[in-house]
Amino acid sequence: MVYRPGAQSPLALDRRVRVEPIKVSEYKYDCGELFSGADRDGRRDYHSLLNSTKGPDRQDRAKLISNANLVKVPDQPDGAYTTLLIGTGIGSSDPQFSVDIVAKDTSLRLESGLKKLGVKRDDIDYVLLPDLGFLTASNLIHQDNRGDREPVCKNAEYIVHRDEYDIAMASPKSAEHVYQGVKKDLQVLEGKLQASGKELTIFSGTEHRIGESVRMVHHGGVTPGYCSVFVRVHSETVVISSLLFPTISHLEPGIQFGMSFSRHETFEAKEALLDECWKNQYIILFPHDPGLTAGYVQPHAGGWALEKVGDILH
Repeated sequence: MVYRPGAQSPLALDRRVRVEPIKVSEYKYDCGELFSGADRDGRRDYHSLLNSTKGPDRQDRAKLISNANLVKVPDQPDGAYTTLLIGTGIGSSDPQFSVDIVAKDTSLRLESGLKKLGVKRDDIDYVLLPDLGFLTASNLIHQDNRGDREPVCKNAEYIVHRDEYDIAMASPKSAEHVYQGVKKDLQVLEGKLQASGKELTIFSGTEHRIGESVRMVHHGGVTPGYCSVFVRVHSETVVISSLLFPTISHLEPGIQFGMSFSRHETFEAKEALLDECWKNQYIILFPHDPGLTAGYVQPHAGGWALEKVGDILH
């Protein structure tokens, strides 16, 4: 899949750097948590925009998409790609999710999604973990038919921010609702990586670069170690960020995901990110929006609006 160019977009269909959302599952989430900061009428309006329906279901829930994002960068001397996976998607073992809310076979969906793009799990070079919350990092571990547990991409280098790693491993009760089961997966991940002569890359500071085209930028706010991912595509940059989690309805800094650790820090980080994206005309990708929307942010009526460059379809 390639971004379809809008009238002002220089992106061409033959771009060699690719950003490919992989649908891992669909899930439903409480609108009060999803659109924290909006009143009831506002939540219904956001839900209608998001799901193209009159309103939430009887449990006041909206449907979202859980995606991992594959990035392919042709930076090898022979023209081959370096492949990166941004997040691993929601898992099905999380206690708050029933079969009605999320599918059983999410890890298999990730594998089949990669195969459709001509990539095997073992071909992934890097797995970037912008955060370790269960909504985006629940498929760190793959269990085969024999019950053996191994990293979902066993040959990859895994990268996460120090603040995120520390809180996930500490597992304070105040953060249980965010990091459900992630500590055990991290322990398995580290053990398996060490056994194969690899290690989990934990970085500190504000930025970590992967080659010339990809960088992880630490913001915090949503979670202590949350990072946005910037992918440079020749003259343009695509931004994947849960500061704007998870839909175009979250462009307004005051409308935040209910699980955000610091509303003030998230507000300031969102303002700065939106301003940066506007000034530099970065494309923002919303991979959790059911429409897989992408576009340019623009100031509008004292706030922000998104000028779409086309919906990204499977």
